[in-house]
Amino acid sequence: MGCCGSLWVSMGSVVLYGFLWVPMGPALRERLSRSAAVFAAFVSPEEGAALLRDAEEALRRRRYEDGHWDGAISGFREAERSRWGAAGAAVLQRMSCAFPPARPPLPHSHILDLAPHGCVRPHIDSTKFCGCTIAGVSLLSAAVMRLRSVRDPREWAELLLEPLSLYGPIEPHRAPQRPIEPHRAP
Repeated sequence: MGCCGSLWVSMGSVVLYGFLWVPMGPALRERLSRSAAVFAAFVSPEEGAALLRDAEEALRRRRYEDGHWDGAISGFREAERSRWGAAGAAVLQRMSCAFPPARPPLPHSHILDLAPHGCVRPHIDSTKFCGCTIAGVSLLSAAVMRLRSVRDPREWAELLLEPLSLYGPIEPHRAPQRPIEPHRAP
């Protein structure tokens, strides 16, 4: 069984995703531009394939689950990995250089594979499990991530997560909402 539609690898202080800004208010755009960056095609197709092989190896005995301990995810399987092949380790090192963590990164990477019906509901990532920097690369498909301010829920931005692109870091007071839907052009 291979990975399904959406796969993310998150590394202790760095989570593997990608993105494009969608229209938003000027105040939010200003704050987000100081706290987040996008690198298109950050991962080469060859590196993406190597990461996927490593991720599939870690996930091979895992079954898709419908419930997560915090209720934030359904239709998923996940694993942690502390050792990667040469290509994967090089990508994770570049990610750490792109977004230097305020504290040392966690020793493991978090791998999340969503089934076609899977979704990630609105939540606030825990620094205990994610580390102090949240960033990522989407390996298999495009998705839309909505970031909503915890302080003012009227402030939000939608990000297009393109495969093999890097985004991050996300401010701790932003609540990632990751509705996993096929991208629809405006």
